[in-house]
Amino acid sequence: VGSSDPATCVACPANTTSAMGSANITNCTCVAGYVGEDGTECSPCQPGTYENGTGACIPCGVDMFSTTVAAVTPDTCLACPVKTRSDPGSTALALCSCVAGHVGED
Repeated sequence: VGSSDPATCVACPANTTSAMGSANITNCTCVAGYVGEDGTECSPCQPGTYENGTGACIPCGVDMFSTTVAAVTPDTCLACPVKTRSDPGSTALALCSCVAGHVGED
């Protein structure tokens, strides 16, 4: 970022990128799976969420879970086993619990 002279270019903050020829630190934007303000270090989306270009970590849906850090697609959200359920944003298979009327190991 910053110059056409490679000797004066500076790296974008962690987990960000910019287009070739960018002149300002605010041209550094988060890479997929990460969120934050332009020009600052970006943080990964936590398990149970994904970021698909919206700039926000989106929770996995009801009856789904994900253990992936910095996920970039809802495909990382896995379905709970049959006759179990989980809350949105669940982070582990262990959070899938038996539905009413069923018993077993959670």
